[in-house]
Amino acid sequence: MSKNTTKKKSGSVIVWVFYILAILMLALTCYMVYSAISYLANYASQYGTTLSSMKGDVFQYTLQQAAPYLTYTILIFGIGKVLDTVNKIVPAGSAASGATTSDALSKKSVKPKEAAETAAASKAKTKETAEKDADADAEKAADNAAEGTKTGDDTEAADDAKTEDDVKKGNTSDDADDGNKTNKKSSKKK
Repeated sequence: MSKNTTKKKSGSVIVWVFYILAILMLALTCYMVYSAISYLANYASQYGTTLSSMKGDVFQYTLQQAAPYLTYTILIFGIGKVLDTVNKIVPAGSAASGATTSDALSKKSVKPKEAAETAAASKAKTKETAEKDADADAEKAADNAAEGTKTGDDTEAADDAKTEDDVKKGNTSDDADDGNKTNKKSSKKK
């Protein structure tokens, strides 16, 4: 037996279990209605009245005794119905992996000719996208190179001016080198 068959049967078994529970709860609901009416009939005969004279009490007591079981019956049947509907919409075996589901559905719904056309269109789009990305990268590299040259020239001119100022003020070459290093660091941060 394959996995799909096993899972489909187990899904079907669970649905049937809910349906059987709903039937049992319905039987229990009917028994509770019968029990409530029997109790009220005994009560009425004991006190010398009839059930027709106690219509409001009969309705209220019967509803009070049977309503919870009727609610459970409806909920259990509803759960079974929802599970049955889900099993019909999504096959039991394909829910385990998303790829299996999409592959199974695509193989069933797409004709071979359409699949070939779709694959060719996908390849063409991929090629166009790659070309556009390459062009954009080359353009960015060219822009960055042009900006890098300007920044480098400006930095070198500023370093030379700083060194000349340091020499005029009488700073040693070590102090000038420290100043140049600081200028280079600050220009790199920009």
